[in-house]
Amino acid sequence: LDKLLDTIAFQSTATSATEQSMTATNKNTGAGVTIAPTTQVASVTAVTAPTKTDVDLNTASIQALVDAFNANFATLAGIQSPAMADLFDSAYLNSGADKTTQLTRFNNPTNVGITLSSYVLQGCDGESKICKAEMTSKSANGGGNKFNLPVKQGVDGKWRAYGNQIPFEFDFKPTVQANYSGSTNGVPTLIGGTQTNFNFWFTGYIGTATTRTYNSAKLFTSNDNGANWVLSMSLKPNANCTGNNWLPIDNSTNLFECRNVKSVSDADAATNNAARLAGNRKFKIEAYTSANYTGTPKVFEDRVLSDNFTAATGAAAIANSGVGITAADLGTSSVRFFGPVDEVRIEVGMSTGTTTSAAVSITGTTTWDSNQIASLSGVASVAKAYDLCLTNSPANVCTTSYGTGTFVNFIGLASRTTQGQGVFVTYKK
Repeated sequence: LDKLLDTIAFQSTATSATEQSMTATNKNTGAGVTIAPTTQVASVTAVTAPTKTDVDLNTASIQALVDAFNANFATLAGIQSPAMADLFDSAYLNSGADKTTQLTRFNNPTNVGITLSSYVLQGCDGESKICKAEMTSKSANGGGNKFNLPVKQGVDGKWRAYGNQIPFEFDFKPTVQANYSGSTNGVPTLIGGTQTNFNFWFTGYIGTATTRTYNSAKLFTSNDNGANWVLSMSLKPNANCTGNNWLPIDNSTNLFECRNVKSVSDADAATNNAARLAGNRKFKIEAYTSANYTGTPKVFEDRVLSDNFTAATGAAAIANSGVGITAADLGTSSVRFFGPVDEVRIEVGMSTGTTTSAAVSITGTTTWDSNQIASLSGVASVAKAYDLCLTNSPANVCTTSYGTGTFVNFIGLASRTTQGQGVFVTYKK
């Protein structure tokens, strides 16, 4: 059973508020079959079986790598030790960071006490002895994060961190978003229906560098296993979009559009999802050091493993996400939120008049990522935003943004489905 879960992915997708479908996918090829609530067992197509080489790979011994990481993270001396360095393959590369860079990042007292757990394999290649794996990290202060860590078995039989072999950092995923404004009897009011999109997050930075290595990028997709590519999005710097570290869409017709998402119609979603189930949907990124797509790009391509949302599956994902807030808290100094949240963002404001319908002037914006959310204990407040502000700004600046009379006017919550699709909900007073 453990080997089955190493090689075949089982994912559930909400098709309505009360029903879900299940998809079984060969983790290596991306090919799979979806079983709807009404599907007859006799009509289910078999998923392509993994090869004997893949099945024979001893993946159980990867646990020894996890244990070794935890043992070395217990002390700063362990982090700095040759034993820690030996846990990385000589060809390690992860989102632009090589082995030396990664070890330098770890060499910090704040990393003492990190523990890794819950590794889940996302497919293995028995020939190269490389497995994709998702793990969960937890810091000494209680913050946690899920991350991908491909591993490789050496000639000595030991598993070592191999990295994703990607030369840059990015996130490409289908998303659905629902925006709420105000409430009726404590129930948030949905504005404009759910929005189904795909998101391409690309910064161009490598590690902690303060200047970009890559200054423009293009995203291509294919529904025929890479025989033909379609340009899906181009990104480049925009002087009007300095508030975000990611590159926005290259849109010369609207220079103030600072987005990195595009909508997906139900018809396109159906086509793309059929190609994904057949194992034929892929994506390719071309990253350029120039800001205008010139020169020789750094290229990375891979299979798409997550379905696009349709209007129906997107609405169901929102309903089944378990993510939300106590709507009555909006307009006060703190807002309670709940559900499996990866990111929380609030806008703090102040009324510009004396009536309840007066306009609101936004004075500050704060975002807590997955490593910081545990510290909120389910409450995003002006006071906690002020405390976070103090970590990188003078006290007078933070007092202006989060001082007396300010309140939470807006909150946005980000989450993910079991397929890795993004689920976003926003609430405005």
